[in-house]
Amino acid sequence: MSTLSSKAGLFAMQGAFLLFACCSAADTLPIEIKITDTAPYHVYPSGLPFELSVEISGKADTAVMYYWKDFRGKPLTRPEKLIPGKTSTIRSPASRTGYYELNIKPENTLQVVADRQPGEEKSYGFIIHPRLTSKRIPDPASPFGVVQADITDAYVPTWAKTLTWNTTGEEWWHQEMQKRNAAGIQELPIIAGKGWDSNDSTPIADKQLGKLKARIQAYFTASPTTQYWETGIEENLSDHYQQPYYWKNLESKLRVVREAADKVNPDIKLIYQIAGLDLQAVKAFSGSRASRLVDILSIHPYAWPDFPSPENWHDKFIQQVHQLLLANGLALPVWYTEAGVVQQGNAPGAFFGYPEENNPVTGLSPYHAVLYMIKLHVLALHAGIEKIFWYNYQDQDPEREYAENHFGLRDYWGYPKPVYAAYLQLHRTLTGKKADSFRKLSGDIFIYQFSDSKSRVLVAWTYPATSTGQTVPLSSLLQDYSPGQKIQVVNPVGQAVAIKGNTMPLSGEPVYIISEK
Repeated sequence: MSTLSSKAGLFAMQGAFLLFACCSAADTLPIEIKITDTAPYHVYPSGLPFELSVEISGKADTAVMYYWKDFRGKPLTRPEKLIPGKTSTIRSPASRTGYYELNIKPENTLQVVADRQPGEEKSYGFIIHPRLTSKRIPDPASPFGVVQADITDAYVPTWAKTLTWNTTGEEWWHQEMQKRNAAGIQELPIIAGKGWDSNDSTPIADKQLGKLKARIQAYFTASPTTQYWETGIEENLSDHYQQPYYWKNLESKLRVVREAADKVNPDIKLIYQIAGLDLQAVKAFSGSRASRLVDILSIHPYAWPDFPSPENWHDKFIQQVHQLLLANGLALPVWYTEAGVVQQGNAPGAFFGYPEENNPVTGLSPYHAVLYMIKLHVLALHAGIEKIFWYNYQDQDPEREYAENHFGLRDYWGYPKPVYAAYLQLHRTLTGKKADSFRKLSGDIFIYQFSDSKSRVLVAWTYPATSTGQTVPLSSLLQDYSPGQKIQVVNPVGQAVAIKGNTMPLSGEPVYIISEK
């Protein structure tokens, strides 16, 4: 992954969006689309259908078609016409909780919608979701966080990563942290870049260490209740990681940061990051003296390049991480302070990946990103991962061939993707519940249980998935099941799954089975 500084500058957008077509050949017909809706962040309350105002203009001389899809990419309605030059009112196809994607498709291949190819459709996501309270309630125990979150989005969970110590000077740091505290956000800031980076081909100078200590102590003093701080950004991917004094200099820097923290708040915890599924980096860290100055190890478990389903790699990898830590006498908590999946963004048939390195990346479809996100969270929480910060809140650029632009829960213009709807449901369903058991049944059925004092949630799916799925007795899923027991089953975006008699369908798509204890 690239550094956090290159992932900055994202802002949520809402309300009216005017999308202008880019340059096109003389024989094409550019289309301009203006969509106006009233819901903040395009999330509507359940119970009533929502309405949009859509205006098509430009040089289009024939009708433009629109239709709705669900989170699986399946059509919900037949195509209908939108007449250029006329403002139309479009109603959502349903009023129940879920994800609804408006697709606007040119009627002929000469018409060009903004940043699409001639004839290619453009998608806009909307969500119907139960309203949250108007004010986010801080929850330090929550495992859920988002990188580069819009802190005013009330649907984003408690934890967020939006700042490094170079984002804002120490004179403004208290104000920035107070702003987040007032929004119910608990920030995980990063000490990185200027003042932290060192030339690791030689021992770090005492002068730099003195400046580092004085500066970070000023930040700690400005916000002494900010308990967790990350140090460095994915340094195992950097050039200086291989330099001879990297670990010695890291130890020296961590030591002065620790000394500064002890003067302000001894409860401050320091976190070290390792990017990717890099066991060699875990081994090197575990054997270093620097590891004794760290309170938490962060892994960024990006499964490059094709992001296979987490059942294939996750549990084995995290077991190896803990083995390496224990082999060196370390029992550190493990967090995922970045975790995510790249979603396909390229034009049909075009390159997708990292063009400068000519490094193609497959990426997942919007639907398969939903499955990946849910499974990674469920497996990680059952493996004891304490916090998971999803990368990231919003796509950072409309450029379609560059994979780094397409990790967002929302697209570049602020419209939700299916993974955002699924993330809201995951957060809503599992918040406050602890991972407490796992079973694997015949037929490749995975069942992960989460519970609190009143209820329990089973997250269940089959893997490998079959095309037809299977029908499973409820008594196989719920060990204490009895006919007539009150059970609710919902899909990844919160829509009810039908229970027929005492059985229910199960496939590779995770479902939530919710019951009272």
